[in-house]
Amino acid sequence: MIDGVDIAVTSDAEFTPDEQRLIREHAPEGLWPLYAPATGAVGTAVRFGASNNLSMRISSRRDHPIILGANVLGIARYLGRAG
Repeated sequence: MIDGVDIAVTSDAEFTPDEQRLIREHAPEGLWPLYAPATGAVGTAVRFGASNNLSMRISSRRDHPIILGANVLGIARYLGRAG
């Protein structure tokens, strides 16, 4: 469990206008690496640069602990293949 987080993630990938719209629409539900829905304590902000790359900031207020988890499956199993 952690108490307060501020994470900045930047992608060099280019996103189409439709992809940008989907990302903006779903950001309040949480984005990787923290799928935390927007509340008074947690927020996710996204923006797209001139080259259509994504920058996002995920933050939570202090005094509102959150629990972090990890995916421990191998990639083949994660993708639904036997393994």
